[in-house]
Amino acid sequence: SGNTSIIANDGTVTHPAKDTNVTLTATITSNSYSETKDFVVLVYGSESTYTEVASLNLEDASLENSYGCSATKPGYAEGTIKLGNPAYNWLLKNALIGGTDSDNKNGIYAIRMQSNTDPAATGRIEIKENLEINAVQFNAALYGSNAPIKVGVEYSLDNGATWINTNVILDITTAAINEYRILLPETADRVAIYAVAGTGQRVNIDDISLLK
Repeated sequence: SGNTSIIANDGTVTHPAKDTNVTLTATITSNSYSETKDFVVLVYGSESTYTEVASLNLEDASLENSYGCSATKPGYAEGTIKLGNPAYNWLLKNALIGGTDSDNKNGIYAIRMQSNTDPAATGRIEIKENLEINAVQFNAALYGSNAPIKVGVEYSLDNGATWINTNVILDITTAAINEYRILLPETADRVAIYAVAGTGQRVNIDDISLLK
């Protein structure tokens, strides 16, 4: 453990006052060969110190059209929606607003995002407004009975001109809805959630909250 006062080497967790990232380092050795890998773990704080600056839960999307999808964004083609609280512009790439029985969601709709073998064409959800953001929180679950998928988070400091990867990769392995919160290393003006390049697996993303 990189911070034994929060996560001890025996696995004991002591919650700090504020959310804190702790780096855990695993080393596997076999004879003369050794491999080391770091894992960043977010330990939730006992005190809530965030203000929500934007949220997107899709419940203000238009009613469904064909195939149970919202008429606001019924297909995977890249497009921009204006929804949420406040109503901001969000880019959805290789993603749609789904409301079928196979979409795992809270409420009527969730974003259904799809991976692609081409990293430039894989699924992406991006806020198109300039805000002050220190963390992003969202719910995620596999769509239907799809295979596991990896999801990452990027942020921008220059209004989306360039992007910095947080290098936090989430393994979404179940259709059960789980909540994730990712701390940003520095105050950002934009943030994006993306599907790591893959062979067409799909994931539901819901209840996005941008925090300061």
